[in-house]
Amino acid sequence: MFQDITANFHTDTGFVPRTDIRNASQYFHFYWRPEGRHLVFFGPEANTINLWDHNGVAVQQVYNFDWVFDFKPNLIMAPIVGYETDTLRPNDFSGLPDNHKYVQHLVGFVLKGSPLSKLTFNTKVIRDGTVLIDVPTGQFPITGDETAITQTMSLKPTRHLQIDNTYILDRVLNGAVHHAAFNNHIIRSKWNYQFTPALSLRFITQYNGLLANPARSSLTTTRNLNFDFLITYLPHPGTAVYVGYNSNLENLVPGLCEQLPGSTACIPNGPALVRSNGFINDGRQFFVKISYLFRR
Repeated sequence: MFQDITANFHTDTGFVPRTDIRNASQYFHFYWRPEGRHLVFFGPEANTINLWDHNGVAVQQVYNFDWVFDFKPNLIMAPIVGYETDTLRPNDFSGLPDNHKYVQHLVGFVLKGSPLSKLTFNTKVIRDGTVLIDVPTGQFPITGDETAITQTMSLKPTRHLQIDNTYILDRVLNGAVHHAAFNNHIIRSKWNYQFTPALSLRFITQYNGLLANPARSSLTTTRNLNFDFLITYLPHPGTAVYVGYNSNLENLVPGLCEQLPGSTACIPNGPALVRSNGFINDGRQFFVKISYLFRR
């Protein structure tokens, strides 16, 4: 695939993560199929991504390789290795005197499958380098050591109940001193119960915890806990009734800002939000939606 985006490109109806690039990406795989008792197929997979700006600077190069094995019943395993470079330019990060190249290496594995009819899982563990740009004020970006874990698991204990669980960990160490810059944990559980073909209940809870080290990162420690309920009634095509409730908790002080002594007014030019160790409920929503299709 080849993509060319000019520096002045702009869209009002979408999201473009990066402009002023030429992107050339490729994917390759070759599988052997021995048709054995346990092994379905195996073989190499490779992908490359190369990004240049219109001045010819290689802003990113990614080369990943894995060897995949597909076993019966429905089990896939693949060790992964990779190499990546990133180049930050003065216009990418204020204060950089010139272009700076960062080199990272990657190792990891993927294990996923559905060994049982009521169980599906997907495990991905990656250990690699990353460019740490959320550094304290006055510091330049550095190469950090990143551990990324994504674990999903779906259960269907009964004919009516489906449970989908997700855990994501993103941990970055300051590469120079090997101290944590931040840890980000996301835990999400979704339960769906189908009472009848027309009536269902969905419940989602999600926790997002970002634990930041102010000595190594400019990020702020934040914790968020969200609950979402939805009852859906679909008696027939064209008619739908939704009843929902959402509640959100966050580690904010009740005043939401630093206040003037003896007053509830915020300090001018003070921090927009002040974090605390506890939770407050910063949002609740209840809604009812009815949809009906009129036919002629």
